[in-house]
Amino acid sequence: MNDNALTSMFEDFIIMEASYRQPDDEGGENVVYTEGERIDAFARLDSAPEQTTARRDKELAKYTIITPDGVYLDYGQVLKRLRDGKCFYLTSGNMEHKLPDIATIRIRWCTAEEYEIPEGASS
Repeated sequence: MNDNALTSMFEDFIIMEASYRQPDDEGGENVVYTEGERIDAFARLDSAPEQTTARRDKELAKYTIITPDGVYLDYGQVLKRLRDGKCFYLTSGNMEHKLPDIATIRIRWCTAEEYEIPEGASS
């Protein structure tokens, strides 16, 4: 892939795999994550809610995750950015989100929210 301003911003991410689920004390379950495949991606902040709105509505910052064309992501996957350990929960997949074939850059994108893996839920 030719470098350009967008692809030069790619950095290392890890796909967090939901390895198993364990019951919690309230009748539900907790997902336990393990680190999976490393991918190149870029997380672009779309909106950062105001602090008061975020506290009231529990709204999370929204992101667009941009990847090379050959990386396929699904709704509900979790990605971890290696630089700072920040995690993102995908609120859409990227299968249908790509540039037309005539474009010289080959990327895909999907939407995501900030996500915090519960303590003890990753190994």
